[in-house]
Amino acid sequence: MDSARQRSRGVAGPVLLAAALLGAGALVAGVTLVGGPADGDGCRGAGKRVEQVAALEVLRSPPPGARPAEGFEEPDSGCLDDSGEEVIGSVLTYDSPLPEAAVLSHYRAVAGDDGWSEEEPSYGEAESPGDPDAVRACFGKDIPGGPVRLSVRFESAERFVLSAESGLDGARLGC
Repeated sequence: MDSARQRSRGVAGPVLLAAALLGAGALVAGVTLVGGPADGDGCRGAGKRVEQVAALEVLRSPPPGARPAEGFEEPDSGCLDDSGEEVIGSVLTYDSPLPEAAVLSHYRAVAGDDGWSEEEPSYGEAESPGDPDAVRACFGKDIPGGPVRLSVRFESAERFVLSAESGLDGARLGC
């Protein structure tokens, strides 16, 4: 990512990736988001796995009318190195005119058609399903290299975040 683009995105991309990964319990004190797919001590060599997760078809299947949110035109993909529990992920933020129920219905259909199994969300950082940070839908799928978790949460009535995460060590991440 060039420096001008990094400045225009500020910390929002890494913050979204970190927020998405919080639901897995992957973050602890001293966490750092590495700058690229293969940077950082624990993330060294993770580039191909990051690319594999970022290339998942479900990530390229937004609902009708959804468009990348301004400043989030490209997926924010990388590896989070927290001293032993490295998690890779790809996060996309969309603005959508559709109501929440239609967005969730879309991803249930797309994910189901692609072999994902819906799982009960743990609400991520949220304390309840009504909390704005709550994961509203969560899916799991085994792919070569390890299982992946797909989650959908809403930042507002018009904006949702779609994220796919996987433990670099192949461990299953909970919803």
